[in-house]
Amino acid sequence: MTKPVSHTILLLTGSLFSIFAVMALPGFYFHKDLETFWAWSQAWNRGWQEIYVTCPECNYPIIGLFSSAGLTGLTGLLQKLGYEKAVFVFRLFLAFVDGLNVFLVYWILKKLSIEKAAFWAGVMGVSISSWVGGALWGQIDGVSQFFILATLAWIVKGNVDRWPSRAAFRIYLAGTGILLACILLTKQLTLFSVFSISLLVAANLLFYSRAWKQVTLHSALALAAFLATVSVWDLFLKLPAPYFSHLHYIVQEGVYRGDIISGNGFNLWMFLGRDMWSSAYVPLTANLPFFTPFWIGRLFFVIFVGLITSSLLLFLQEHLRGRETFLNREVILNFIFFLALVNLGFNIFLTGTHERYLYHFYPYIIVAVAGLESYSPIFTAKTRSLLVFGASFYGIFILMILSQIDFRLGYLPHWVMGIFHLGLLIYLTAVILRYQKFTARAVSLKESV
Repeated sequence: MTKPVSHTILLLTGSLFSIFAVMALPGFYFHKDLETFWAWSQAWNRGWQEIYVTCPECNYPIIGLFSSAGLTGLTGLLQKLGYEKAVFVFRLFLAFVDGLNVFLVYWILKKLSIEKAAFWAGVMGVSISSWVGGALWGQIDGVSQFFILATLAWIVKGNVDRWPSRAAFRIYLAGTGILLACILLTKQLTLFSVFSISLLVAANLLFYSRAWKQVTLHSALALAAFLATVSVWDLFLKLPAPYFSHLHYIVQEGVYRGDIISGNGFNLWMFLGRDMWSSAYVPLTANLPFFTPFWIGRLFFVIFVGLITSSLLLFLQEHLRGRETFLNREVILNFIFFLALVNLGFNIFLTGTHERYLYHFYPYIIVAVAGLESYSPIFTAKTRSLLVFGASFYGIFILMILSQIDFRLGYLPHWVMGIFHLGLLIYLTAVILRYQKFTARAVSLKESV
């Protein structure tokens, strides 16, 4: 069997693997989440416009609620299936989305001229981390993944194919604003990805427009499309006072528990040896009341993001001087690497992270490293192998939680995952800083000032 044929078979297997998993294990899912979605669906079917009033615990943005409560209720309402069968059909829908995501990864890889695109997309499709925390678990992270990948695909196409006119560029900007809004409207977790992709769009604007007047005009267009997509839903939704937007309501009433050490996730603060559900506001020392995991974690994360953002911008400056109008493949891959690192960083530094919050890390880091191999020997096959191993390792961790094996092992799995991913964060940060020549460029900038 020739390699292209075997790669195609792997791609097809990866796209169908999530469906196979759900069909093979119809009763193996996280019952608490699906029971919650089923309860939400009752409120949704009574009237989705009033859902934030009639269902105070419904704390997803509107597209996220449609993807959970709406679709769970739809399968039960139209087909008279009852809870178990409705949940099964709902998870099959999530598995179908997982398959679409595999093809989106493949399309991005092909468009970026990355070798063995079918192979790597297939590997990501069969990787445990791609399906165990999504369709098998019964959660909608695959839906938010779809919008993230669709946005990246849209950006990649626009830059690689190059817009034929200024009017086409403006259509592209409006579409980008709409897609970014769709990402944000799925789950609160996507905020980190929206931030990362927004920087990519800002670079796109700067490269194409150059003149500040045009940059301002195009920025306003993208922002208007984004805000219009976010706010149009509020015209139809009834909200409890005093909330002016359903996102405002979710920010205030949502269930993100940053005030605890960990929500069954793995982060830097698990190494303190405290109960993971204990307060993140307890100081590390009584003499420094503000020296708490909650605030230190945020400080560490801001410093980390500031470091990798500075390195990325210094790297970008060199390309900007070249008078390029479009983002080339290397620049786009650096932004995808940045997106991945931001998602890994918040899992390590912030308190209250959950076990599935790393869902938006491995696909993007594997794409970035596979693509950057052709630009520098710093990115090696060993690095890719480490990432594929890490994705499987992380997937096994989620599988253990789903099967409740982790409860019998105590915090050991969390500590092991925390150590591994802290080491991975340090390694990947060192690699990208070296590749982007951060130190040399920072010194050069300082001398020129």
